[in-house]
Amino acid sequence: MVNCIATDYPVDKDRIYNGGSSAGGTMTSRNMMFNSDLFAGGIIGLGNFHYLSQFPIQPVDTVIMDSAIVVLLWGGADDRYGTSGYAVETKLTAEYYAAQDNVVTVSCSRIHGHPWPNAFGPWAAATLLSHPKGTSVSDIELTTPPDGFSCVVGVYTDH
Repeated sequence: MVNCIATDYPVDKDRIYNGGSSAGGTMTSRNMMFNSDLFAGGIIGLGNFHYLSQFPIQPVDTVIMDSAIVVLLWGGADDRYGTSGYAVETKLTAEYYAAQDNVVTVSCSRIHGHPWPNAFGPWAAATLLSHPKGTSVSDIELTTPPDGFSCVVGVYTDH
């Protein structure tokens, strides 16, 4: 889809991002892991890292990723869908991306449960857009997140 659009419109290859929430967050994680050559970054909101959320595990083979920035969101202790909680999943996801030499990880939390918080989207999008592909972790400057959100560069510090 991106390549098709780029045939008719100018596309800044250093600012192609993707994102999603819940199952869309899981899709975004897969896109980032396996298509980091295309995407400059993504927002992984409230998503599973692995489909078996009751038995979270790392992938058997770690994929070496191209440079990217990954913004992750956890909804606090009430971030649940059905019987699945996301505390272990979001921590595992942050650790996976932070272990990549070329990936900048921004981990964000807020106590709001599993629904997508509308105030987060514009801040996360602005964060991505101000850090094009290739931005090093030392050059990351986070603006103040929306009220109630806690964001850190690196892995979560609250769970």
